[in-house]
Amino acid sequence: MFVTKANVYDIRKLDVSTIKDDVFAIDTNVLYWMHYSRCNETFDGYQLEAYPDFLEDLLNNENRLVTTIYNITELLYIIERNEYDIYCIQNGKIKRKEFRNILSERIKVKNELNTVLSQINSIYKIKNFNIEVLGLNDFVDNLDSHKCDDFDYLILKYLSQNDISKIITDDSDYITMENICVYTANNKAIHEAANTGKLVTG
Repeated sequence: MFVTKANVYDIRKLDVSTIKDDVFAIDTNVLYWMHYSRCNETFDGYQLEAYPDFLEDLLNNENRLVTTIYNITELLYIIERNEYDIYCIQNGKIKRKEFRNILSERIKVKNELNTVLSQINSIYKIKNFNIEVLGLNDFVDNLDSHKCDDFDYLILKYLSQNDISKIITDDSDYITMENICVYTANNKAIHEAANTGKLVTG
């Protein structure tokens, strides 16, 4: 069984007016719900409101938001995949490579990605760093102590080493990482944190 190591905050119960001039890192899934205009065409859940509302409140209260080049890379891939899924729902199933060969759809994807990148560049400080072999070794060596994939692990390690410990995410795996604070609306993460005394209230 994996232990909850992060301090966990339920973003739906926070008084954001008390949070000012702080720094928060934004995970890929939150970027997706915040900036991708068609995410609701294949997804329906609490995330569509909880995370955009929280980020907007943070920005209105003069907090700073950051993300990494790796989160953005993952986001672009996910958006293209979602555009492909939408096309298949509306037009019938085809292979991904066939979808990429349809110029009109390629232009739609391009326009969507340009809009998303423009928004991200205007709102976030983008952190760029090199993923080195030693970092991958560390990920493998500690694989039995956390539930993150390699990119998430290395992103969180980089952020923590650069004094950015507050992460906004819907990924419950993040709570198994130490030295971070997870801000989430994910009920599974919140429940596990409450059961282990890691849910921060008040």
